[in-house]
This record gives sequence, C-alpha cells and structure tokens, in this order.
Amino acid sequence: MKAYEIEKYIDIDGQFVETEGLRKHLLSHTEKAFEIARRITGRSGPIFLFGGTIRNLLLNTETSQPDYDFVGDFDFDQIQRDFPDQVVGRWDSVSTMRLKLGRDIYDFTTAKDIEEKLAQNDITTSNLCMSEDGTIIDYFGAIDSLRRREIKMLDPEAKIQADPVRILRAFRFAAELDFDIEDSTLSAAIKHAPLLAKATNLNDDLCQILSLEDEKREKILKSLNQYGIDRYLDLELFEAIDVYTLEKELSKIPQMEEITRLFDAQLYLVGGAVRDYVWGKRINDVDIKINLPISKVVEILEKEGYQKSADHHTTEHQYYVSKFAGVAGAMMKGADVHFSEMNTSNIQTMIDYGDVNFSCCIYNPHTKRIETPEVIRDIKEKRLTFCNAENALSDPLIIVSALKQISRLPDIYVPEETRKIIEIGIPKVVEYFDNHPEHRYKIGSLCGNLNSETVYALFPKEHQRIFSEFNKKIPKLKVTSPRFTSQTIEELSEEDRNGIIELARDRYADKFDIDKVFSDEINSVVFEKKDGQIISLVTVDSERVYTSAAKTGRNYTGIFADLVKNNYNVWCSAYVNSTKVQALISLGGLKLETNPEVMMKILVNKCGKSPENIEIYEEKGMLVFQDKNKKLYPQIILRS
Repeated sequence: MKAYEIEKYIDIDGQFVETEGLRKHLLSHTEKAFEIARRITGRSGPIFLFGGTIRNLLLNTETSQPDYDFVGDFDFDQIQRDFPDQVVGRWDSVSTMRLKLGRDIYDFTTAKDIEEKLAQNDITTSNLCMSEDGTIIDYFGAIDSLRRREIKMLDPEAKIQADPVRILRAFRFAAELDFDIEDSTLSAAIKHAPLLAKATNLNDDLCQILSLEDEKREKILKSLNQYGIDRYLDLELFEAIDVYTLEKELSKIPQMEEITRLFDAQLYLVGGAVRDYVWGKRINDVDIKINLPISKVVEILEKEGYQKSADHHTTEHQYYVSKFAGVAGAMMKGADVHFSEMNTSNIQTMIDYGDVNFSCCIYNPHTKRIETPEVIRDIKEKRLTFCNAENALSDPLIIVSALKQISRLPDIYVPEETRKIIEIGIPKVVEYFDNHPEHRYKIGSLCGNLNSETVYALFPKEHQRIFSEFNKKIPKLKVTSPRFTSQTIEELSEEDRNGIIELARDRYADKFDIDKVFSDEINSVVFEKKDGQIISLVTVDSERVYTSAAKTGRNYTGIFADLVKNNYNVWCSAYVNSTKVQALISLGGLKLETNPEVMMKILVNKCGKSPENIEIYEEKGMLVFQDKNKKLYPQIILRS
C-alpha cells in the first residue's frame, strides 16, 4: 500500500498543497458522505471513499457523475432491510449496491481485499482511495496520472476487450477534465473500436455524454470522429438517449405493470405523473386515458377482485366511479389510478385539450414509449407554457392550473408570453369563483405553498380578496405510515405536548429552548410513539420543519422520509457544521438548495428576512446564508 503524505501531494498545476489546507478541503467535502455511509452500512470498521469524487476534490473540479463510491466489508442484506426505499440497484456479480438519496447516488462495493477489488476497475484516476481521516491512498499511480494530465487505463487491452464501452468512458473523462488520453490506452481504444458495433450496453455512457455542456460534448464527438471510432456508433442515439432513459424508468413505475396486465386496450399515462417523476417527487396520482367505456373498466376491475368503495376515498384493491361522466379510479400498489374515457386517439388533439405543458408528457405503457418527447426539456427546466393559449384565455381553470404550478416551485421559469396570459386571465378567475362558490376550494391549493407569495403578487390589490378566507399556511403535513401522527397545535393533547418537550430536552441538552420548540410560528407537529413514549418528532411551520429530535438515527430518517414522500415541499435550515444532522436529513430525502435566488426567495417570503440583511455565499462546497445582524453560524437550506 502506498499512502501519500498530504504535504507531498502535487496539484494539477504542479503546486504543493499545504497539509492542513488539503486535509480540511477533503474532509469538509466528504464528512457528511462518510456520516451517511456509516448510517447506511451500520459498520464501525474501516470504510473508504474511492473513485471520481476524490479526484475531483484534488482537482477542484466537477464531472457529470457527482456520486459517492465506498468500499469496505458490507452486509448488503442488512442494508436492503434497513433502507428498502433508497436501494435502486444491487449487482451481486460485481459486489455492488446502489442507493439514491435525493439527487445523490451512493454506491457500496463490498470486498475483503480492497486493492484486489479496485484492480478490477479501469481508469487510474478513478481508483484513488481515501480514509475517513483524509489520508489519500494510491494503489495504481493515479497521482502520477493527475500530474501528467492524462487518462490512463489499467491493462487497457484486456479491459477494453472485456467491455468496449470503456472507450467512451475514457473519451468522456478526457473531455470533462481537459486531459489527454495516455498512448497505450488510446492505441487499445482505436484497435478495439469495432467491438462497439456489437456492444449492447452503450446507453448509460451515451447518456452521460449527452448530459454534458455543448462544448465538451462536441469535443468528444470530434475526437471520436478524428480516430475513426464514431463509425461504430449510431450517433442518432445521442438525440434519443435522454428520452430512452426516462422511458426505461417510467416502465418501472409499479402501477404500469398492473395496468398493462389488466387492460389490453389503447391507453396512455397523462397528467402530472411524468412531471413529478422528472422532478424527483413522489407519484401520488396516475392519470390514464383509456379507449374503453368506464363500465368496461369497472367490469375488468371487479373480475380482478377490486371492491367498490362508497366514495373516492379508497384503500388497496378498491375502486370508485366518479360523479363526473366517464371517470373512475382505483387504488393500485399504493397510488390512486384515475381512468378517464379517451375522447380522441390523436395525440396533438389530446395536448390541445390539456392545460399546461408540465402535464402533457404522454407515455404509452404498452409500447413503453413517450409520445411527446418534445416537452421533456421544458419539464426539466421548469419552463411553464400553456398547451393552447386560446383555451387558456377562455377557461379560468386552466389559469388556476398554471398558478398551482407557480405556487409550488420557487425555481419555476415563467416566460413573458405565459405571464401575460395569466395576467389577462386573472379577472376571469376571480369572476369564475364569485359565480361558482362551490369550486372555491381550488383557491386553497394556491395558498401556503413554498412559492405562494409569487402567486399572490400576480393578483391586483382589488382582487386580493379571493384569498381572504384561506389559511396562508398549510394546516398540517400529510403522513401515510401508521407509525406517525400529524396534528395541528390545537389538536395536540397535553400528554403528547409534554412528551415532545421531554424528548427535545433530552436531545438538545443544554441548548434546549422551549420557546424554539413551540414558537409562535409553529402550527403543527408530526411525531412517532412507541410504548407510550414519543421517539421522534418535528415541529412545523406550514411546510418548514422548525425543530426535530429522535431517539435514534433510524427514527430520525424515518419521519423525514414519510414527510418527503407525502408532501410536495418540505424544507428546513441547518447549521453548515452540523454534518450529522445534514446526513440524517439527507437520508430522509431532503436535498441541498444550490440556487442563490431560490434561497433568497425562501428566506424573504417564508422567514420574513430583509434581503439587505442576508448574505449568501459558498462554504465547504455548499450554498449558505447568514444574517448580517446576528452572530450565528452560516446555515444551509434543505428541501424536497
């Protein structure tokens, strides 16, 4: 084993890095990841971070794979039992398991002999290893490759023949890092390029290339052309790979298998399911347009043992028939599936009858194809448009649909044309609800959300009255697990209030402050009880988790996971130095806020901060904020 002394490390410019400076740099960016890894694996023995994360930290750069790879002696069966919802892949043949926590990917490779295991990998610079104390371990000359600015493969002849897709990987890393490909690696890539024509596992690596910025993507294509490698690739795949990847993921939605098994008729997945999947939100509702009479849908459901419910509140294997003609629904594998009769089989006509583009990605579960791939980019970029501007101007409920999206998304982009249609339509919205008071509940869906203030501001002063009867806070968050109880402050019993105080006092110790646990802002609580004792809790201000406490890390992550699963926006702030808290919250599904404009909007609209008193900057690789008037540690924002 060759352990590089930190002070001897030479960076990409040939400059020595001070021992403490480099160690602090490495630890500040990996402390949370190590904390999460220990929570996941339950291991007290040595674990090591390896791969591109370390390389990127040493180079102060990023690539298209911001993930964390850990190697150690792990028990995958135990991880699967403890974190079933986070496990997204397990490959026992290569001793690897993958978990997804928010946007972050955590790969765990189990091995008794770490050097032997890493020797199976390909590129030297991706095989750097780091212990939890910041010591760099280099088994294969990766530091030398960094110094030479080169992509070098271990035994390139054998590695490329075993998996020719490694050719694409070498060219991608060369473009991303602005490195050259080492001579023996390049020679082997050119020699064995014909193997790419028969490769069946190109899509993931092509997807990585597609996701790069234009300049780097073009550099790769130019290099592949220069060395004659592109002739063995169908480069039209580059155009389709993003859509293909989404199609592959949509086919895994649990309800798709059940729906296609039951109904062989023409049908489409429409509405917000695809949108929510792209945004990483839980899919609560599955909307299906089907070319069958609803009476036939009901007949098929009943043959499958589905029982009729008295109303639309269904449990698993129950169905209901809506009061609206041509509509029925059923609870399938934990989600509400809504069936509506198809008025047309023409895709464009279907879109024209839709409301906003976010709901118009149409997927065919039978063919497993997206019929409207052109809307995916807008969904990813959260660029809001109307499906049919003329319909939007004449139908106030379409305007309400757009306002609902705006109210939920602080990072939404509303083009000027869309904004003008909304402004023109707002008087009609007010008039509609004045004339249809039975539908005024729809206004409530615009209130109390993370970006509701943006919606309120779109209404002129004379129309602000439309919101007067609605609570500007969400009364309480939703939970579905029987482990958890969600109550408003008014519903909370004296016994449970005391139990919450007792747990918070125990967890916060000398930092306990009852005025923070039950401050004036708090309007609800979520808690878990076992044997009459409260073992986890959060106090909540609308969608903001204000304080949290739990007996164990598993209790902590469990309560956050349920809240994230069942609510569109859950968010909180945490001190930048609280790596343990950050790790536990991240395991529950919250993600770091990385957009300074969104962070400022949240602080101003939801915390009552004045922009001139807030400083937003980067620290330890994270976006943080600090109140200029208060001597407090910098904080981060995490949100679902």
